[in-house]
Amino acid sequence: MQQSKKSPRAATKGRNNRPASQNRKKKAPQTPPGPDLSTIEIPTSATGILQIGKQGNGYLRDPELSF
Repeated sequence: MQQSKKSPRAATKGRNNRPASQNRKKKAPQTPPGPDLSTIEIPTSATGILQIGKQGNGYLRDPELSF
């Protein structure tokens, strides 16, 4: 007589190891570390003289101190 060999997949057939969709908890969105950027006022424009160095780095110079 031949013995039937069960495949490893047959052992888990019909089983559902996942929790039901009602039981899954949704993860709350994580806030990034640092200050709350929604309350900080960010300047929309700047005035000054753009000073660019030899290596491409740059910064804004105050025009009142330049002349």
